[in-house]
Amino acid sequence: MEDADLDLLLSGVYCTADDLLPERPANARRKLTDAEIVTLCVGQVSMGIPSDRRFLRAAHRQLGHLFRYLPTQDALHKRRSRLSETIEGLVGVFAQRSRATPAASSPRAHSPQPSHESRRACSRSLPASASTTSSAVPAARSPTTPRSRVAPII
Repeated sequence: MEDADLDLLLSGVYCTADDLLPERPANARRKLTDAEIVTLCVGQVSMGIPSDRRFLRAAHRQLGHLFRYLPTQDALHKRRSRLSETIEGLVGVFAQRSRATPAASSPRAHSPQPSHESRRACSRSLPASASTTSSAVPAARSPTTPRSRVAPII
């Protein structure tokens, strides 16, 4: 997967997860939101790196510009374990939304596309705030950006 495509995928995952997950109370020790942990997990699977240590090393190089902070191996493992049911629920939401997208059911969706076409197709399915940014996952939502909750996943 090209870096630009991975950035776009992770931006969409982050925005969707951030919108769907309930806001947690502030915690001085927690440096990443649940949505950012989910996004890192999707990035790990997308990059095809099963080892947390190798993934975090690669994430510093390839995804460091998307996150304000990357966790240690222990922290990633603990947060992923705690969020396992939430991640499973979000995977179901992502699958449902991708099946509901008309482009996903067209024969052309399964054929290879040049990078600029796939970015345009994906930007149509992202929220306006995500498709207008270059490729960065927002470090924090601005206070003016409304949070819409479809259904909290617990």
